[in-house]
Amino acid sequence: MIEKWGYIDKTGRFVINPNFDNGGRFSEGLAGVRIGKKWGYIDEKGKFVINPQFDRAWHFSEGFAAIEINFKWGFIDRNGKVVIEPKFEKAWHFKDSLAAVKLNEKWGFINFRGEFVIEPKFDFAWAFNEGAAAVEVNKKWGFIDKKGNFLIEPQFDYAYIFSEGLAPIKINYKVGFINKTGETVIKPQFSASRHFSEGMALVRVAEKWGFINHNGEFVINPQFYNAWDFSEGIAAVNIGGEKRERWGFIDKKGNLVINPIFDYAYSFSEGLALVCVRFESKKYK
Repeated sequence: MIEKWGYIDKTGRFVINPNFDNGGRFSEGLAGVRIGKKWGYIDEKGKFVINPQFDRAWHFSEGFAAIEINFKWGFIDRNGKVVIEPKFEKAWHFKDSLAAVKLNEKWGFINFRGEFVIEPKFDFAWAFNEGAAAVEVNKKWGFIDKKGNFLIEPQFDYAYIFSEGLAPIKINYKVGFINKTGETVIKPQFSASRHFSEGMALVRVAEKWGFINHNGEFVINPQFYNAWDFSEGIAAVNIGGEKRERWGFIDKKGNLVINPIFDYAYSFSEGLALVCVRFESKKYK
């Protein structure tokens, strides 16, 4: 089987044909795509704006994108020019004017000039969102502000980003949600979760995913084998199963709005969604 990626609109029609070997979401008018072993960036017409040349590439955020060259991460601008030299072991996107990067096995945060604003001292870190970043210290997770001071001391087994005022945290193998004071708003009860998006959060109960509101109540009951966050009013869901994935899209009432005909799908971004289709090698010419 040959796996190819392209982009659909909200009618489920391909706007950019599945000609790529991998891809990422559109952000700031561009999307990273892979041809062979190299990544470049296309515009919303599918035309290369930055030719494939990187080993890996993240989405654009605040005018910059993290890229990997020879096992080192740096940043480019929208013209494809390297503006922060690849020297980091890992990097996330810029948010709130800071980017989380890994150097000498520790994570810190740099500014647009590539200078450390928060020194690399964490075992792991996620990007800033809503003025806070989740960081790991000695196998416990907490949250820091943009000066590197702890807003919420490390105490959780895992944590992810704040979104809509809430962040998912894990305690004793169960996931719940806290607010920015560290108070538990939705008690830990799920086996996994994502962050809140458009008023709902994706959570897993046993082996099925569903969507809850800010009160922790299910708006769409757990029924999907896999799913992504709501974005632009709809969410990608897998109703086929692990062995034979079948991805489509639902609205906020749980109704299918794009039939499950794809082998994989991601959330919509800037009106387009990345989807995968698999062909028998004889058919793909």
